[in-house]
Amino acid sequence: MAKDSKRGRKLNYTWTLRLARIDPIGSAPPGYQSTDPKAPMYASAAFDPTCNNAKLPDGRRVAEDATHAVYEWDFQPDVFVWYHGDVGAYPGSTYGCDHTKMGARGHQGTVVVAVSDGTWTCKEKIVGSNLTETIVTGGPATCRRG
Repeated sequence: MAKDSKRGRKLNYTWTLRLARIDPIGSAPPGYQSTDPKAPMYASAAFDPTCNNAKLPDGRRVAEDATHAVYEWDFQPDVFVWYHGDVGAYPGSTYGCDHTKMGARGHQGTVVVAVSDGTWTCKEKIVGSNLTETIVTGGPATCRRG
């Protein structure tokens, strides 16, 4: 959690989701196999443009091509949720991720938070998705003045 040492300054958060393959092709998360795409529990690390967190409001696409996509949210608080359920997991929404494209670290991509108080900006990155109910944190944060 970000804290400012001077009272009264507002912290501004920018969250960035960069979808891209982060694990080697052929890698799969625990409990999955990556040798037979037609067999149950298949997954092999790949770019999944459908896992763009469209379920979270107020995001904007910053970049996209055949191998990666970048999305940003400026109006989220100090907690960010990357929704990565199956298509149909969210009632009233067509959003969902392709679980056959997960790798050893889960859904392929990184989440970066930049926190600024107007004087300092600090960034922290989490690689991959959370495959359990345990909260994943990144670190360590890097900070710069200006």
